[in-house]
Amino acid sequence: PFALNDRGLAYGDGVFETILVHDGQPVWWEAHWQRMLLGARVLGIPEPHENVVIESCRKLLAGESRSVLKIILTRGSGGRGYLPPANPEPRIILSIHPAPEIIRGHVSLRWCETRLAQQPLLAGIKHLNRLEQVLARNEWQDPVIFDGLMCDQDGNVVCATSANVFAKIDGQWQTPIVDRSGIAGIARAWVLKQWPHIREACL
Repeated sequence: PFALNDRGLAYGDGVFETILVHDGQPVWWEAHWQRMLLGARVLGIPEPHENVVIESCRKLLAGESRSVLKIILTRGSGGRGYLPPANPEPRIILSIHPAPEIIRGHVSLRWCETRLAQQPLLAGIKHLNRLEQVLARNEWQDPVIFDGLMCDQDGNVVCATSANVFAKIDGQWQTPIVDRSGIAGIARAWVLKQWPHIREACL
């Protein structure tokens, strides 16, 4: 059950994963689970029991074909103030959402004016504080534009508002380094593993 004093609501104190569901099964479950655990370790949140979460997901996904499963892990309830409770009781929140349409062909992008802050301690993980992405996505209403490209404070490309970026520059495929800001995407990691010639670089 959700609580109004949950630290995820009060402070964004948690992490989340959005997972494509195909034929009732979460796609790339292990990769998503491991990234969520990494985020939990960075924030110092006790790891949830995977078998308990899987069973809850299985019940929620019964009868689902193609959709998106969202898993939120928060530190749980706490009083006012930033200091986390000494013995936190993490909370898992599950929800199902319609899957986005399958992309066919090219998409239209724009440059975002909102810049990403550089915070190496949080870089790579999918923590709950996404206000920079909210500000960036609010910069346009044109439905023709699929997404916006975001840069850091130094003007380096980091990501789109909701996607990682790959660019072919002078014949070389590259993807931005995400060691100071941005999210280390699951599909991004898969691509880098399949094609090791793709270079992580400062773009």
